Amino acid sequence: RTYMIRGTECHTNGAEATVGKMIGAERCDVHGQHAWDYLKLDVDGCVVSFAHHMPCSTRKGLQASAHSAILDDECLRALDAGQVPARVVCRAHRHEHGQWSTGSTMSLVTGPWQGLTRFGWKAVPSAVPKPSAILMSFEGDILPKVDCFFGRIKKDDYKVKI
Repeated sequence: RTYMIRGTECHTNGAEATVGKMIGAERCDVHGQHAWDYLKLDVDGCVVSFAHHMPCSTRKGLQASAHSAILDDECLRALDAGQVPARVVCRAHRHEHGQWSTGSTMSLVTGPWQGLTRFGWKAVPSAVPKPSAILMSFEGDILPKVDCFFGRIKKDDYKVKI
């Protein structure tokens, strides 16, 4: 099965639903389009949630704080609603790739698909964009094996030579 997650409209102009339809992605139960705002899947007993954005940090040393915060928030909200909490939380487009784990839970975020935009220069001016993709392999209800694939946009590409 294939699922498509919606992005930020100012970047995508809603193209995810069209691309999702073209690649045969599953329809969202809420609005019937081939792209989801939020998706929670049980993969071999490991519950995984997918959505678009998560908080970013302008300081590299504090990036794990956002990962742990989103994991905690996702877990607590699910428990408060009487739901099974996700053990893996996947997000996208945080300007830099990242992953973090407690050993029993995991947070993953893909890098950007482009260089820094005008907003990116404001939000994370020292970031070196690393477009990335994540492949998760599941075996039972344990955390998945994660393989990451990276592209690279060199910060030096932004230098002006005089």
